Amino acid sequence: MKTNYLKKSVAIAFLLSATFSASAYDFTVDGIYYEISDAASVSVVAASNSYNSYSGAVTIPSQVTSDGTTYTVTAIGENAFRVCTGLTSVTVPSSVKAIGGYAFMGCTSLTSVELSSSLESLGDRVFSKCSALTSIDLPDSITTIGSHLFYKATNLTEIVMPASMTYVPCAMAYGCTSLTSVTLHSDIDSIAMTAFRGCTSLKSVTLPASVRSIHSYAFYGCTNLDELNVQSTTPPTIASSNAFTTYSTTTLYVPEGYSDAYESHTFWSAFTIIEEKSYSDTDGIVSIHADNEDNTFTIVSGGVSLNSDGLPVQICNIEGRTVYNGQSVGGETIELPAKGLYIIRVGNQATKFAF
Repeated sequence: MKTNYLKKSVAIAFLLSATFSASAYDFTVDGIYYEISDAASVSVVAASNSYNSYSGAVTIPSQVTSDGTTYTVTAIGENAFRVCTGLTSVTVPSSVKAIGGYAFMGCTSLTSVELSSSLESLGDRVFSKCSALTSIDLPDSITTIGSHLFYKATNLTEIVMPASMTYVPCAMAYGCTSLTSVTLHSDIDSIAMTAFRGCTSLKSVTLPASVRSIHSYAFYGCTNLDELNVQSTTPPTIASSNAFTTYSTTTLYVPEGYSDAYESHTFWSAFTIIEEKSYSDTDGIVSIHADNEDNTFTIVSGGVSLNSDGLPVQICNIEGRTVYNGQSVGGETIELPAKGLYIIRVGNQATKFAF
């Protein structure tokens, strides 16, 4: 009886093991594994729970056909490319709207990623420990990013936050020791806990006027931070004194006439060197022209009319807040919220104008 019981237990354990390691995909085409989401769409997934399903250069199609049915590829599932140590590059089509958590975690040979221009969300730790990744363009369509996106991506050198994001997620660049450039647009409201912790190559950071809160350990361990530009006239809330490390060596630049507000603040006053700076023409826009040299726009009743097609357009008010961000369409009028001074960037030219 006892022997039969043991045999049955072993058999059950084996079946359970087989079940959990079995493939999670419904079909495969050209070496890519797919799981059917509904009658019209599929997600890219791993071959099994053991991961490491892909290698080399992978180009994901926007559509795939199986058993006579054509599906649209709308997502990359959780863990899909996890620990694919031989994966070198991946191209994501515009049909993909979401990339699940841990999708590329531990892809140590991944050097090139071309993301969908329509991508809307990235899950937790999508590019965590991608140690060969040096740069990546995050499309402006992204509205949601999970925590630890680039955790210990030790060769990543630059991060430009998507224009649709209003926060920097928790531990986004924690341990990115090669990171030298961070661009935060003028709608970023908060910087989450440990967002840039341990970014030891980061020397200069600009926090736009929109930033209202900085959480614990956000810049802790950024030991080479020489310059911190804070554009808000109201000192942003700091969760605790450990938000920064280099209070005695970093120069804190604040708006003209507002050094007293920072020097009297509980945490900002910890900075030994606080200096004032004019931020009237900032928010990442450079090469300001006094007139519209290339005639890329015309001031009309209600706003500005664009005179070209297909160029990136950004309009900011004089306080640095973005009021429009998109692509130019010749003849289109962009309405402005109020009279005042604005900075418009069309293509590579930025111009200050009064409306």
